[in-house]
Amino acid sequence: MGSGGELGLAPAGELAPIASFGGLQAAAQPTEVGPSISFDQELAAGNERAAQRDFVGARSHFLKAVKLNSASAEAHTRAGYASWMLQNINAALHHYKTAAQIDPANALTHEALSEIYLVDSKGDLAVEHARKALALSPNDPEMAVSLGLALEATGQKDAAMQIVQRLMSQGYESTRVATLFASLVDSSRRQEAVELAQRVLSRGQFRSPLEPGSLEFTIASQLDKMGQYDQAFAHARRANELRGANYDPQRTQALVDQMIGYFTRHRVRCLPRASHGSRKPVFIVGMPRSGSSLIEQVLASHPSIHGGGELTWIDNIAMGVCRELGFTNGFDPQCAQKVSPRDLDNIAGHYLRPLEALNPSAQRITDKMPGNFLYLGLIAMLFPQAVIIHSVRDPMDVCLSCYMNDLAFGYPYSYNLQSLGHYYGQYERLMAHWKSALDLPILDVRYESMVEDLEGQARRMLQFIDLPWDSRCLQFHENQRFVGNVSNNQIRQPLYKSSVQRWRHYQKHLAPLMAATGWG
Repeated sequence: MGSGGELGLAPAGELAPIASFGGLQAAAQPTEVGPSISFDQELAAGNERAAQRDFVGARSHFLKAVKLNSASAEAHTRAGYASWMLQNINAALHHYKTAAQIDPANALTHEALSEIYLVDSKGDLAVEHARKALALSPNDPEMAVSLGLALEATGQKDAAMQIVQRLMSQGYESTRVATLFASLVDSSRRQEAVELAQRVLSRGQFRSPLEPGSLEFTIASQLDKMGQYDQAFAHARRANELRGANYDPQRTQALVDQMIGYFTRHRVRCLPRASHGSRKPVFIVGMPRSGSSLIEQVLASHPSIHGGGELTWIDNIAMGVCRELGFTNGFDPQCAQKVSPRDLDNIAGHYLRPLEALNPSAQRITDKMPGNFLYLGLIAMLFPQAVIIHSVRDPMDVCLSCYMNDLAFGYPYSYNLQSLGHYYGQYERLMAHWKSALDLPILDVRYESMVEDLEGQARRMLQFIDLPWDSRCLQFHENQRFVGNVSNNQIRQPLYKSSVQRWRHYQKHLAPLMAATGWG
């Protein structure tokens, strides 16, 4: 998953409860419920808002219903769904897990948990819950599709294809059948995948408002691989239009201005720092689609490194602490001056303990959440011995890849070329500032350099994090660890050069992006 909001952050106020930090409590508190509103009325009001795609309003009503009856699986399921639509993975997982505990025989709840665990890079749990869903509802073809998706994502492609072929032979075609089939076919069947997605799209029978966009992205991807670039871009444009842009450039620029204005070189030297001394975290930051998954996969192939994936914990900590200190509009860097070194050690512990639990024997554990670049000032206070690997790629290729892929969660700027250009400029400006203001070591690793000289770049990264060379890093594609994002299939293949300068295939369509950035 990615992070939400304009800078890759979860929307303010939409965090799931997390642990307290000494005197600081990071749990989001539900709004008080008026005594005159009943449980059934709150559910009905939430359903009405959800039908209008007002998921913020819907979730508010569902949370009130949960408070009125915390033992209601239905209320938790609906709160989970609204949180899912708001791109808040933590809250969705919390509510669906609670619903499954209350009513363990509900197949739809297990199916939802499977989908969430896929996004959360927990492939084994995704398969487990998909199997439970299918066992509880064996005659529902979508339960079989959920299992197929989980199997495909965890590398069990033959088993996934058997499910797809059985369903298609029975005449069952749906959005998820089409997207799963497209992810499994080889080059000889790409046209078949396009036609299947188009048939499903034309029928207009969808389980979720996200499905039409998913089908358009699927068609775009297949046409791109077939070299039909103009048609591919047309479908990608339609997919992004269906997603709906809600990017606020003024807010993004104001946030970056705030970071740069507060974390000056002088102030950074005066701010408190944690004293725990842990060197375990390795933060991989950058733009989505910049090669960060490749970097992590190469490093995670080293026996002393564990790939943690895209962890949301820094975001949760930053938002939760700021909220508890009275900053109600999301992350505000001024909260940094209100914490002591003891607070910082306590807060850091709530990150380090679950991090170390991922693999207690690993010397280093990566956190590949791209949006953590926003928090490097806070990270420098919490983890002064940490290192930062900055994933860098040709900006045109990065922005095109964001636009052409179904990022789905937390990247509203990716739905519009002008927004992509603006966001990239703000990201670039903030990263330049961190390099000049922070004492944290930051290593730029270019995707193009990885493609040209994998061993040289792998050696360079290992030297940077003070680990010896291991040739297994060159066989990264044989590493079977699961990655819950659109790069999952790519990192299981040897390096290829077709993604370098890919934007030139689409150059005539990219004028809005070039105008927004001044490139070209």
